Amino acid sequence: MATGKNKLTRAVVVLWDNSATVAKDLSADLIPGSLSGPGFTAGEIDMTGESDTAENFLADRKTNTVTAKFHANDTATTGASTVLNDTVGVVGTLTVQIGAAGVAPTTGDLEWEGEYVLLSANLSNEGGRLIHSCTWRPSGATPPAWGTVS
Repeated sequence: MATGKNKLTRAVVVLWDNSATVAKDLSADLIPGSLSGPGFTAGEIDMTGESDTAENFLADRKTNTVTAKFHANDTATTGASTVLNDTVGVVGTLTVQIGAAGVAPTTGDLEWEGEYVLLSANLSNEGGRLIHSCTWRPSGATPPAWGTVS
């Protein structure tokens, strides 16, 4: 594993297991620069008192939304359209692996993974090409987490 600030979008792998026990690699159809969301954002609770001279906050629950865009591809079993179309509303494992220096992820590289529900895979026209705009939100008692590729 290479370390440091050498993570490039061409080294990102997106896997979606729609509870069929086989993770489907959507990376070939991923639109560069469209993946957003691995990681958490904490809400805020204002704890500022009337006599405080500066605002005080407490972290609220953490939230996460993963979004990505994929080229429409109806290749049997592997194309983004084939994999995504029947899985809206379905819970499965979403995995985002991040390789180093533009190389495919290998053992020890960053990985974000958890159980998610696919909320949308809307088809639209962007620049003359049909694309799926996807949104996933966590589902289940165990939150997604950072780890490493094993």
